[in-house]
Amino acid sequence: MGVSCLVAGLMVLSACGDAGPESIPVTVGSLPEPPDPGTLLPVVVDTAPPDDGTAPPGALFGGNLCTALTDADLAAVNLGGGRGELVGDPAATFDGCDYTLEVGSATVHVVVTARSQADFANPSAADGVPIDELNGIGDAARGVERESGYEVYVKVSNGWFSVLAPTEASARALALRAVPRATP
Repeated sequence: MGVSCLVAGLMVLSACGDAGPESIPVTVGSLPEPPDPGTLLPVVVDTAPPDDGTAPPGALFGGNLCTALTDADLAAVNLGGGRGELVGDPAATFDGCDYTLEVGSATVHVVVTARSQADFANPSAADGVPIDELNGIGDAARGVERESGYEVYVKVSNGWFSVLAPTEASARALALRAVPRATP
């Protein structure tokens, strides 16, 4: 059997060697056209949701943090140097709203910011600055002294937010006024 296998193998090799320089036929199909060299993706797919201005159900302040406080709220609270008057429209930021007020001849800011559970749990007070546990504001509240004023972190049924104001009393009062508008 060994000799017959050897003979069969030599015949196969000799047959392959006689094929000559013929071209190999294309049996798979043609290649796709290359993409436009000016772009990495031939088609850009828009995966962003439609920007129709609707917030998800249960969003803090209906999805608009600039509705947290009203002109009446801001005018009713002593901001350290007296009552404030809103200057222009509140400025929306990525995760909050900045209210610019005139109090006498000074300009002050009140900032409402959407927060996370981690922010509420650790308001990142400076070393040695105590975190105050506050009662009567939302489901729970904590306060921290900042360089720019006092910040109250509030937990409500649908999330967390903070109010930064010039004084502790004004931050507490404004946070208390914002709570009813925070929940749906």
